[in-house]
Amino acid sequence: MKRQDLEITLYGTQKVGHGWLAVLSGSAHSVFGDGNPVPGRSMSEAIWSAVEEANKRADVRTIKFFAPGGKMVAEIDYKRTGYVPNAGALQWRAAR
Repeated sequence: MKRQDLEITLYGTQKVGHGWLAVLSGSAHSVFGDGNPVPGRSMSEAIWSAVEEANKRADVRTIKFFAPGGKMVAEIDYKRTGYVPNAGALQWRAAR
């Protein structure tokens, strides 16, 4: 399986739930997810769901997360750590 980078864009709020869209680098079928918030789903659950789906498609190397609204971003070296922390434990910074 090819090692690829993953970008996850999160959608929704705590009130309506969260959803996601993801893109794997260098893949013909790289966009997946539907972006629809799922009632009761936390941001952490949306992140874990996206990573679980990505792992079925590729050997994920790094992951970049975009918070709802796209103004904040966090990045992890998934290949090194092997796990994804909850949304509150990510080191968020202003997106460029």
